[in-house]
Amino acid sequence: MRIDRLSKILVLSWLCFLLGGSMFTAMAQDVIGTSGGTGISIDNVASGTYSPLSGPSIRETSAGQLINNGTIVLTLPPGYEWNTNATITLEIVPRGSQNTSLVAVFTSINTTDITFTITSESKSGGAGQGPGRIDISGLEVRPTNTTVPNSNEITNTGTTGPKDITYGSLSTSVGAISQVLVESKADGSGQVVPSQDLRAGDNLTVFAIARDIGNNFIQNIALNDPADWSLINITGAVTPSALTAASNRQQATLLSQQTGTAQIRAFFNGVTLISSETITITPRTASSLKIGTQPSSTATAGVQFVSQPVIQVLDQFGNLVTTNSTTEITVDVETGDGDLFGTKTITATNGVVSFTDLSIQKSGVYTLRFSANGFDNVISNEVTVTAANPTDLVFNQQPSTVSQNSIITPPVELQLLDEFANAVKVSGVEISISEEVYFANNST
Repeated sequence: MRIDRLSKILVLSWLCFLLGGSMFTAMAQDVIGTSGGTGISIDNVASGTYSPLSGPSIRETSAGQLINNGTIVLTLPPGYEWNTNATITLEIVPRGSQNTSLVAVFTSINTTDITFTITSESKSGGAGQGPGRIDISGLEVRPTNTTVPNSNEITNTGTTGPKDITYGSLSTSVGAISQVLVESKADGSGQVVPSQDLRAGDNLTVFAIARDIGNNFIQNIALNDPADWSLINITGAVTPSALTAASNRQQATLLSQQTGTAQIRAFFNGVTLISSETITITPRTASSLKIGTQPSSTATAGVQFVSQPVIQVLDQFGNLVTTNSTTEITVDVETGDGDLFGTKTITATNGVVSFTDLSIQKSGVYTLRFSANGFDNVISNEVTVTAANPTDLVFNQQPSTVSQNSIITPPVELQLLDEFANAVKVSGVEISISEEVYFANNST
């Protein structure tokens, strides 16, 4: 007898273990939760589509567990709402082979609560009044925000029925691709590439990120064609070829040796496109001088050059270093016999030195040298300086002593001079010689 009793206890314990609960739990009313409420697309927020649920079912394990006039209120967690226009039905099913006196009715619905009322409870004692099961159908739910996964549960906040147990699990999933953005990280943890400076010759890698209507990360998406990566709103010397798409088309790299600005766009058909903000390619450290504007190829003695030289401070790629306002550049004669006049040392402003008053007083052919500490000199093109207007005379051949009425031999020769004593080579100028010769230069 003791062995038979022990065997029965062991069998009952094993059955309870298989059912996942204790003997006490097995005797309590239980719930078969809803299905169909997990992984609801957040696209339903925008479309207004509701997802149908199967269940739930509330089962009595003994009579009278669902109390007469008690309510079962299926309450949604935040972020979800019931379809108040859904057709909700109840079916009462006896637990055994006999009937049940359990009766429940659908009472009311709003966006967060659905209420059922017990109008007759089950009874013990047989006669077809035993415990029953309530099968609910027709429930429909949708998310009200775009949070993912927003996992939560339907609960019973009424006055009867099991409490502290789920009546159904709910969760959301990302929607369809709504936008493709140019972002800073492949895993979606970054941001739209912000405005920034990028030095010429440095590179910046960006990623095509697909997101849904709630801005939830879907994937680092491969664009359909390498040409779907492009630079837009280009200024300066930046070229479209400065952007190179990776072989997987999920990312692209910007590398420009020329300065300017641009935005990076990732094209994907049928969705909202969000490009990077403006990327500014800036010059590197100054490394050379360049003559941006040559001095005039011809000039008049003592007159400021019509075209004054302009010198640029450049980086290793030939970009104007607009951030340089410290380099002092000095100009002087490289070849030629005369002196250079004017302001010959000027400090750069935004990488540029503009000379304004240079001139040479002695006629001849010249080149100019431009120099600065730490830079190689640069030499100008030739400047040919010609004499100014004649203002004076000089004897090239003085008159000699001869007999009266004889021809002076060799012939007397005079040269026209400008104010800087440059020989003026012109023709057609009449010169008179008299006994009283006096020239401004005291020639006799």
